Amino acid sequence: MFIFLLGNYQLPFTLIELDSFDYTHTHRTAWHTTWKEDMHLKVCVPGMLPTRLRIANDNQKAADHG
Repeated sequence: MFIFLLGNYQLPFTLIELDSFDYTHTHRTAWHTTWKEDMHLKVCVPGMLPTRLRIANDNQKAADHG
């Protein structure tokens, strides 16, 4: 799956960022003119970040509630 975003958009699912890098892209026209554009690229996979499960036991309940 490829997703190209411009600006700050929120997707309806979580992305886990694997890598990111900056790149300067050079545009060329048929008239031999060029210009450069800075790009920030990210490599992500869709998924969910794991949450830390809290296992409640009698000692934990006593510590939480005094």
